[in-house]
Amino acid sequence: MAELILYPVQHFTEHRIQLIPTLPSGATLGSWKDMQNYTADMQRLAEYRRQGIRKFQLYPRVNGLLCLDIDRKNGKDGLRELYSLFTKAGKAMPNYLLDIGSFPAYTVTPSNGLHLYFRYRGLKLFRSGELAPGLEAVHHNHLLTAPGSEKNGKPYLFYGDIGNAPEAPATLIAFMQEVREDERAHRVAWDYERGQHGPLSLQDIEGIIEKQGQYSPLASRNRFTYELAKFAQRKGYSPNEVEEYIAQRYEGATFTAYEIRQAIHSAYKGTT
Repeated sequence: MAELILYPVQHFTEHRIQLIPTLPSGATLGSWKDMQNYTADMQRLAEYRRQGIRKFQLYPRVNGLLCLDIDRKNGKDGLRELYSLFTKAGKAMPNYLLDIGSFPAYTVTPSNGLHLYFRYRGLKLFRSGELAPGLEAVHHNHLLTAPGSEKNGKPYLFYGDIGNAPEAPATLIAFMQEVREDERAHRVAWDYERGQHGPLSLQDIEGIIEKQGQYSPLASRNRFTYELAKFAQRKGYSPNEVEEYIAQRYEGATFTAYEIRQAIHSAYKGTT
């Protein structure tokens, strides 16, 4: 049987797993798409706990993990569905799945669900979503609640050693959907007419505004977004492109998607 880890947050940080603090509303402290908002610093995480934060999340893909979120309530049995995948593929079950209590690295949720952690070192991105009723894959573009978190006062318990998480089996990967190239959230500079600053990416534009010193995201994210959007409009960017960029960088509990959209809308309408 895997051993219960009494201090799972510390255990994860010792293995350099990056976590992001999350409010009871579900909003992360800063955009979950910006890795600057994650930390593996135990002192910082302990300070968040002293401030009342009781939930932390991890992004499997950037931590080299592929995870299964298994539901076992309301008539669902995700574990049975997992076994069925191997049966459908005509493949033998790995020994560590025959007795789930011996799985090398897993979390038991407050609702008696399971989070199974696998190592994945490949280059493909896999879509997060339901593989079968009660069985969800979590890899790209989705977060997973980390052990040591609490829900309604009940803890997420971790068993085993995250460093011993097994490699994701090929049989499991075969059932997952790869993210298409056109779905990948990468940013490229647009081709547009050279202006005063030449071809600029949105990151270049952000840097120029910050260096000018008049507007800062620390002083007012709303005003900073407005000014960035005005500059980007002159350089040929669409409102949607600017909104996506700002959301990745600054969206959070104190600067919502609605506020971002309104600031950008005002900039493109020419109002303040």
